[in-house]
Amino acid sequence: MIIATAGHVDHGKTALVKALTGVDTDRLEEEKRRGLTIDLGFAYYDFAGVRVGFIDVPGHQRFIHNMLAGVSGIDYAILVVAADDGVMPQTLEHLEILELLGVARGLIVITKSDRVDPARITEVEHGVSEITRDTFLESGETLIVSSVTGDGIDSVTQHIAAAAKSHRMRSSSGCFRLSVDRAFTLRGAGVVVTGTVHSGCVSTGDELVVAPSDISVRVRGLHAQNVEAVQSKAGDRCALNLAGIDRDRISRGDWLVAAQANQSTDRIDVSLSLLSSQQRPLRHWTPVHVHLAASHITGRVALLRSGSLAPGETDLAQIVLDGSIPAKRADRFIIRDQGQDMTLGGGEVLDVFPPRRGRRRPERRAYLECIAHDSAIEALASMLEAFPTGVDLDRFENCWNLTASERRTLEQDLAFHIYTDQGQRIAVSNANIEALQGELVDKVGAWHKASPHVMGIRLSQLRPLIPSQPPVALLDAALSALASKGRLKQHGAMFAVPDHQPQLVGEDRQLWQRLMPLLDATNLKPPIVREISQTVGVPLKPLSAFLKRTTHLGFTVGVADNRYFLPSTLRQLAGFVEELAESDPEGHLTAKEFRDRSGIGRNLSIEVLEFFDSQGFTRRHGDWRIMLKPANEVFGS
Repeated sequence: MIIATAGHVDHGKTALVKALTGVDTDRLEEEKRRGLTIDLGFAYYDFAGVRVGFIDVPGHQRFIHNMLAGVSGIDYAILVVAADDGVMPQTLEHLEILELLGVARGLIVITKSDRVDPARITEVEHGVSEITRDTFLESGETLIVSSVTGDGIDSVTQHIAAAAKSHRMRSSSGCFRLSVDRAFTLRGAGVVVTGTVHSGCVSTGDELVVAPSDISVRVRGLHAQNVEAVQSKAGDRCALNLAGIDRDRISRGDWLVAAQANQSTDRIDVSLSLLSSQQRPLRHWTPVHVHLAASHITGRVALLRSGSLAPGETDLAQIVLDGSIPAKRADRFIIRDQGQDMTLGGGEVLDVFPPRRGRRRPERRAYLECIAHDSAIEALASMLEAFPTGVDLDRFENCWNLTASERRTLEQDLAFHIYTDQGQRIAVSNANIEALQGELVDKVGAWHKASPHVMGIRLSQLRPLIPSQPPVALLDAALSALASKGRLKQHGAMFAVPDHQPQLVGEDRQLWQRLMPLLDATNLKPPIVREISQTVGVPLKPLSAFLKRTTHLGFTVGVADNRYFLPSTLRQLAGFVEELAESDPEGHLTAKEFRDRSGIGRNLSIEVLEFFDSQGFTRRHGDWRIMLKPANEVFGS
């Protein structure tokens, strides 16, 4: 269990920790000379067989940033109030910070009881009761002590021992993350960093990444709760001996994370609360200092509903940062004013992949309301229901800091459909994709009634008929699934209901039966129209008109005025383009490469490539081409 002290400067926090543990946490020469805590101090002690770590934080207003670096991720807080001074400004500010960070358990200790009479202690108790009303300490016990005489120390010891015994260990789920609050060099060991483990586990020999600088390191050795160990987990105070980095490349505010969790962001969407003690509203685009664990960075607050946030209110906001931090869903943060004179508020991170534009759109706010659920499975279930076109699964799972096994469990438990769009996995609920598939079958059937002579409908013609205008990748996935189930059939880039037959009758039907073997060329090089005319004995003009009708019906594709391909042949040639583009580091291909791969000759290769350009499949740049879209999206699968 990790305990942090809190309270005003010179109220006896360090003396209390020393009385409880025997450890003087003032480690700096300046701290001893001035008699006040400047930076974080640490002590460890066994209470009734339970190892407890203490973080002694500075109480002076000038060192509040150091205090914030220490209280993130703690399990328990001791609010210290001196009997002679009573409640003071940093008493209030520290209590507000603990509330904003979601600390749920704690104890109130009134120190320096040897300096005052009982009436004064009663007066201070009343003052403490007033400020802790409606906070996590409202029902907490208040103990009276003197670190000088030792009075009351046994009661505090017994209280901490009971709290430690009842403490529930944190879940070690998630990828490993540790916020660095100290970094130093030990003779014979090298670089050592300390911090509280926010999530996951780390073991000796693990490979980690320093974020946001992306430096790879290896864990040479570790201590958990000041004891040598082979593994440390969420909730531990941890010291890591690192290999692969110099001391000047890592400092307070950096993070050590598993490679899978190494994703930094320069903006975060959050649930933001403004302290009720503030005298005026927080305005849109207010500059602030952001403290997230030991990280400290400046930024601006963009409110997502209105132009201001009133004292005591909570609302959605986007914090646009002046740098990058590896934040994750449910991280707690504090904001302070531009001059670092006061704490304004704080809250919880909701999304680490927010848009740069459209952040106030209703659908964006709906997304944040869904992701605000307490668990990943509840959040994703809500989002799948709210967004019929799907949720970016990779970003969602990264935002929630899920391990590979946790991702697999989530995907198995919710049983949704996954399709790919520009390399990203998109999750869509089974109910929503089934509804879309039903709508597609209905629209294809209606198309046949309106155009019975046409072989089918192309994806580009079908999408405008769907009111929700789903992404092309989702439509393609739904159509492919329908084709595999036999609910639709596919003819090249066209889709039709299984029993639909285009209307080729009479002479047209007979002529097609004569032409089709000629077009179905095994060498991918069907004859030109003039050659077909000579072979079948049909004059050029009526033959050309007939071939245009077959293109309209979907039986052929007119690549040029004198060249027609079967859709399957053209799709095969498009596949060669994909192969060539994927094999080139820049995604380029040349006409010569296409000619050699297809074997159809130079002139026909040029004709086919120019047709691909006209269809938006490729684009020419001088002597080379680049593929713009997957062949399936343009020509069907």
